Amino acid sequence: MHTCNDTALPEAMIKRTSQSISVSAEKRRLAALQRDSAELQLVKLLQQHRHITGWIVLVAPAIKPNKAFWAACQLPLDKILVVHEQQIKDISVTLNQAISNTSCKVVINCAPLNDSELTCLTAFALKQQSRFYSLHHALVAAH
Repeated sequence: MHTCNDTALPEAMIKRTSQSISVSAEKRRLAALQRDSAELQLVKLLQQHRHITGWIVLVAPAIKPNKAFWAACQLPLDKILVVHEQQIKDISVTLNQAISNTSCKVVINCAPLNDSELTCLTAFALKQQSRFYSLHHALVAAH
C-alpha cells in the first residue's frame, strides 16, 4: 500500500524555490556591485582630469551617471559631456569627431571596439594631443 506524505512535496518545493530566489538575489547583488565598481573606476579616471582645460567626453557609458554623487566627488560637471549609446549611430565616427575637436581634451569610450579601431583611435588621439581611454572591458555593468 502506497502512502503519500503530504508535507514532503511542499517542503521540497519550498527548498527549490528558496534556492532559486537565493541565486536570483545573488545575481542582482553581483550586478549592483559590478555597476558600483564600474562607476568608481570611472570617477577615479574623471578625477585625474578634473583640472584640465577643455571638454571631457564620456561616450556610451555602461552606467547612468549619478550627478549628486559625481558632484560630491568634486568632478567638473560643467566640463563633462555624456553621449549616451542610443544617441550614437556610428561609434567610430562619434569617437573621431570627439577626438578631432580641439575643445575636447579627454575622450572616454565605454563602447566595444575591435583591436584595429582601438589602435587607430589611440594613435589619432596622440596626434591631436588629447587623451583617449577605452573602458569597455573594465565597465561591464548594465545600464
